[in-house]
Amino acid sequence: MRSLARQGSTGCNCRGVDKVKRIFSAKLLIDGTGQDPVADPHILVEDGIIQLVGSGRLPEALTEGAELIQMPDATIIPGLVDAHVHLALALHRPDWPEIDADPVRMVLLAARNARLSLAAGVTTIADCGIRYGVSIQLRDAIARGEVIGSRVWACGPWLTVTNGHGYFWTRQGLDSAHELRRGVREVVWAGADFIKIMASGGGTRGAKTNRRRAQYSAEELRLAVEDAHRLSKRVHCHINATEAMRNCIEAGMDVEHVPNVVESSVALSLDSAS
Repeated sequence: MRSLARQGSTGCNCRGVDKVKRIFSAKLLIDGTGQDPVADPHILVEDGIIQLVGSGRLPEALTEGAELIQMPDATIIPGLVDAHVHLALALHRPDWPEIDADPVRMVLLAARNARLSLAAGVTTIADCGIRYGVSIQLRDAIARGEVIGSRVWACGPWLTVTNGHGYFWTRQGLDSAHELRRGVREVVWAGADFIKIMASGGGTRGAKTNRRRAQYSAEELRLAVEDAHRLSKRVHCHINATEAMRNCIEAGMDVEHVPNVVESSVALSLDSAS
């Protein structure tokens, strides 16, 4: 399969930047709605926006002034979405200490990974935590057409307790309801699209966390969620512990990152949703 994103026409918010008129043709089109694949499709893209989708022979009026990109063996699919990435968390790299200490190197690494993501057909990504908050600046640069990459939905730095999961990257412990709410307000002020809270411990570098226990109480989380919602922001939560999952559900958390799910927590979540 091949994504339109490989051509750089629809992967970023290019309105007002990419003025080229392009027509893509392929062997098949899968539109993601559940309908049967469309044979011999063509897609008209102008100013970075899909204007028309059709099939069969191209009308001459449509092709006038257009760049034709023919992919006779390809299948066109909608841009993919990755809802949980960390664009600049590269602990495996031998030069990680240097990257971690330098905001410029960190944003360059994040930009590289956003470009590679787009080239793979992932046109929207949610960066769920980055040091120095550089995902917010990268998001804006991509939207302005200054950098080629997937659209970025950015939370900036995640929020955690002292010595908690992810503390090694933020070095800012938020150890009470008051401090957690302040953290919410600070990242919203910085331009975050959503809030990321570490609700339990985890397997993190340098910290002695307990991944089987919650880091925040349901009440602490509830106050943070209320403030985030007041500011029209959704709250995402890292969870390893069943206790933390229950706390997040009771607090009204929007999205949970849960590798281990237990039946009682699922039932509580369903009750809360109803």
